[in-house]
Amino acid sequence: MSSDAYFDFITDKKQWDVVIDIHNHLPSVKQKLLNVFWGKVTENVESIFSDRKWVVEKSDDLFGKISGLAVRHEEWSDVFKVGFGQLDGHVWIGVYCNDIPGESYNILADQLRIKMPKSRRDSTGWPSWYHLGEDFTDVSSLKRILPNCQELAAADYAKKLQEIVVKSEPILTQYVKKSA
Repeated sequence: MSSDAYFDFITDKKQWDVVIDIHNHLPSVKQKLLNVFWGKVTENVESIFSDRKWVVEKSDDLFGKISGLAVRHEEWSDVFKVGFGQLDGHVWIGVYCNDIPGESYNILADQLRIKMPKSRRDSTGWPSWYHLGEDFTDVSSLKRILPNCQELAAADYAKKLQEIVVKSEPILTQYVKKSA
């Protein structure tokens, strides 16, 4: 449909009330889609990391400034987590570290980069991370998590997290053991 046809359709008096209703309800629909989707991702992650040595952590506020879903190995204490960030926006995934000195941080980031070549490290708390491609601030990205697609998308996200954990776990565990 051409832009003129869309304009004519949307501005038709018969359609205008529907357009207004969609506009007014879209934020709550988006919020519900994201809540249900991340709930399913969490269920998948909890299933994959059901061993007692893993702790799954999810932000209470999905729409907060620092929203996340992560896993942590019990040996890592609070030093490392592997997870997702910015759950309601331009979603990223990676390794988080807490209080790692500069040179150690650089060595750790270099080791992780070898295992995950497409990752970035332009943050002092995230030595290895990358964007997943979805930007949930853009309505068109929500198509991937519509109810009829959510199970597959949630399983895919959990699998991506598992892949990063498998690649990073030996490096992170070795770091913790050396630092002890």
